[in-house]
Amino acid sequence: MTEVGSLSLRRYDWGKGFVASCLMVALVGYLLNWTVQEKGDQLPVQAMKMLDPVARDTGNSDKKTAVAISHPIVSSPKLGDEIEFGINRFGGFAQPGTRVVLFGDNAEMGSGEAKEDGTWVFDADVQAPLPDVFSVKFYDEGSQVIHTEPNLLLTTTGSVDGDDAVFAIVRPVEDGSVSQGSWVIAGTGKPGSRVRLQLDRFVLGETLVEDDGTWKFPRTINEAGMKRELIAREIDGFADEILSRTIRVVE
Repeated sequence: MTEVGSLSLRRYDWGKGFVASCLMVALVGYLLNWTVQEKGDQLPVQAMKMLDPVARDTGNSDKKTAVAISHPIVSSPKLGDEIEFGINRFGGFAQPGTRVVLFGDNAEMGSGEAKEDGTWVFDADVQAPLPDVFSVKFYDEGSQVIHTEPNLLLTTTGSVDGDDAVFAIVRPVEDGSVSQGSWVIAGTGKPGSRVRLQLDRFVLGETLVEDDGTWKFPRTINEAGMKRELIAREIDGFADEILSRTIRVVE
């Protein structure tokens, strides 16, 4: 082979290798981009590298890692997970400073705040009567809703014994919030007794305690941003007892 022919062949091999390298780089870039797009709606890339916030919550971690969260996430419990009566731990990711509220039928069951590392964790006491809908809302510093997980679709284990029921307001919790619009006041009491409810000085009505020792009362509030006093009075129960708690109406 002549020197000219050998040089042309080497140039051809070099060109072919260069094209193959470019194609490989393009393919890798495409696959990485596809992976981020596919998983980005579940968890941001930075947050994927973090442990489950519920599992890693030790309460004394000094290490702070800033995380860019594309949108708030509930990571635990997951959709369809089983929870039990009593204390349950909820956790996920959100922008630092975001307030996170767990609602049962739009009445607060528990709340927390996202930390500097973008994780949030709090405990909620799940008691009968169970809500029809569990939901989580995320609020910015101006108390505006920035994201809602409308229904966690949780399943619950445990049973209720009406004979052991005491008069109590289960939802909303003390100093908790209720979502503007339709919500449900819920509690326990002596089966067969009546519960009279009022908001501030206005009587809402009465409801009967069921055989399992639980009661519910639906309510609608159209004005947000107000603090109200919720009062419940058990009539014909163990005693003529009155309970009250302060609540706040939010969006």
